[in-house]
Amino acid sequence: MVTYLPGFQGPLPFYLETGYVEVDQDHGGEFFYYFIESENNPAEDPLLLWLTGGPRPLKFVTAEYNGSLPSLVYHPYSWTKVANIIFVDSPLGSGFSYSRKYEGYDANDTIWSEQASKFLLQWLVEHPQFISNPLYIAGDSYAGKIVPMVAKRILDGIDEGKEPLLNLQGYLIGNPSTGGKVDTNSKIPYAHNMGIISDDFFGVILVDQLGRISQNDLWYHFTNWASVVGLVSNVFQANYSPAKAGVIGLTKTVAKEYASRNINANICKPKLEGGLGVRSLSEVPNAFSGKMWCRFLEQRTHLSKFLSSMYCGSVSPVVVLLKNKASHCWKRMLQMRNVAEEQIRWRLGEDHINFWFDTLLDAGPLFKLCNMVGDPGRSVSSMWDEQGWVLLKLREVLTPDLVVKALDVYILRGEPDLQIWKLSLDGALSSKSAWRLIRQTHQVDRI
Repeated sequence: MVTYLPGFQGPLPFYLETGYVEVDQDHGGEFFYYFIESENNPAEDPLLLWLTGGPRPLKFVTAEYNGSLPSLVYHPYSWTKVANIIFVDSPLGSGFSYSRKYEGYDANDTIWSEQASKFLLQWLVEHPQFISNPLYIAGDSYAGKIVPMVAKRILDGIDEGKEPLLNLQGYLIGNPSTGGKVDTNSKIPYAHNMGIISDDFFGVILVDQLGRISQNDLWYHFTNWASVVGLVSNVFQANYSPAKAGVIGLTKTVAKEYASRNINANICKPKLEGGLGVRSLSEVPNAFSGKMWCRFLEQRTHLSKFLSSMYCGSVSPVVVLLKNKASHCWKRMLQMRNVAEEQIRWRLGEDHINFWFDTLLDAGPLFKLCNMVGDPGRSVSSMWDEQGWVLLKLREVLTPDLVVKALDVYILRGEPDLQIWKLSLDGALSSKSAWRLIRQTHQVDRI
């Protein structure tokens, strides 16, 4: 039993208990828990088992140490006013839960649910006064997969007459993960049902994409409404991939807030002027979806000043966002002006949000709108030979004025991409110039 906590003045005004329960005898695995007794009527109030998502987060998921001496504040509207709650670090390896053998940490969802069930049964054996209380299994996020499995195991035990017989009343899941196919496919219908997108727009998406996707049965084949999914999620502060990719690596705090699920991008690369900065067309939409990130250079808030000065400097945010890598598809960025002009732009509400409708996949509309001549995967090296640029090939992909500028760029044998990237400091053949062209065409004042 814990009666005092650092940072809280005086004894705790509620009953707090912490401890361990063994859930894996073979490997010596134990779950750590902390139990807060109901402040109302512990003998009759419901018992709630809380499983945090993740997987493998600390159950103090909302706690964050800011570097100073911590202080605790009593919450007058806590759930413990009406329920007994067990918070558990699960599966093994989460928080303070541990395994004496390394093999114990190799736990999939099935094992996790089995161990959570074992924990609850053993805990109730040690706390028999709560066996008859109404029982609820609860969790959020990734635990949306685990909570129903735990409830099913408990129901099976009740049907089989296993002791102790629990008084299971139901389960609760908040913002649950149910699997990529279901979670992603449901976002557009949900946005439509909530009135975020119109009937006409939803109809276009439904006819053009959902039917084909359901036939393929692959949730990651979404193409030309991928950004709508991103925008809808952003509205609900959920899963806006382009924005998250832009802030990965800023600070642990920012990364946790905006980039918890996207760890593939890192903008903390050496800052270089100039820039092609686009490896392939599949990354181009990331740059344009990162419009919110690009606005940091123009906004004058304290946050934007800090972010742009620390992570962009005078470099185009597009270059920073795409990890400062030389490109074999630099010519595509030069065509993005026409691509962007032809894309669908729509507004949410009273002109508060402007959003480029694009995709993160090669098969998406950007790829189709480029109208590439010949092989769309051609690299810079395919545009020149031992004597230099092949004029006919340049004319296939560039406007006449850009052909002239390209001919002025000296190419070092063996490293055409890198040389163009470093030598195009004036922005003529850079992602910066492509972004400037689009900005001239569409002046977007608000995000």
